[in-house]
Amino acid sequence: AVVRRFPDVQLLIVGRGDEDQLRAQVGELVEHIHFLGQVDDATKASAMRSADVYCAPNTGGESFGIVLVEAMAAGRPIVASRFDPIEVMLGGTGVLVEAGSPAALARALDDLLDAPALAAQLAAGARRRTVSRFGWDAVVARILAHCPPPSRSSAHPDEGPAPRGGPPGARGGPCHWPAPGTASRRASASLSPPTMQAQLRHSSKLPTTPCPGPSS
Repeated sequence: AVVRRFPDVQLLIVGRGDEDQLRAQVGELVEHIHFLGQVDDATKASAMRSADVYCAPNTGGESFGIVLVEAMAAGRPIVASRFDPIEVMLGGTGVLVEAGSPAALARALDDLLDAPALAAQLAAGARRRTVSRFGWDAVVARILAHCPPPSRSSAHPDEGPAPRGGPPGARGGPCHWPAPGTASRRASASLSPPTMQAQLRHSSKLPTTPCPGPSS
C-alpha cells in the first residue's frame, strides 16, 4: 500500500532477523528494502537520521525499548504498535497503531509521509521529551529523589558532597535501590538488542556518560 502511493519509498531494516524468509514473503517489493543486519552504534544512528519515519511494528514483549528513545533523540517521527509501555514512553509524540495489523501500519505511514508538517511536529515533540524525560539530568534527578540525606547520627565521615544537580540537602546518603528481580531486572531487559528495527526513507545518539550504581 505504501509503495503504491510512494513508488520511490525505501525501507531500511536494521538488526537480527531471517532475511531469506522476509525476502521470500515480500516478493517483488524486495527492491524497496535494504537489509543492514547487525550494525555498530554509529551506523545505527546514521540510519535513523536518514529516515523520514521510524517504524516499530512490535508484536509484544516490549518493556522499555531503548531503540525508541534513540529514535526520539534522533528527531524522527515514530509509528509504533500500541502497547502500554510504548504509549507511556512516547507520551503523545508518536503515532500508535494496532499491533499485528499491516493495514493500520500502512495507513499511518502513508499519513506521515504525506504530511511533512505533522511529521516535523511529532519529531520535535519526541526530541524535547527525550531531553526532559530520558536525558541524564532527568534520570539522575529521579534517582537522587530516592536518596534522602543521612541524619547527623548516621553520617559517614567519608561521605562527600551532594552529586551535582541533586536535590537540596542530599549528600550521598543511603539510596533505596530496587530489590533484585524487580526494577533492576526490567532495566537490564530493556537493554537487550532489538530483533528488528524498520525505518522508512522517502526520496543523535543518547549520551554514554556512566551512571553510578549501588555500592556493594
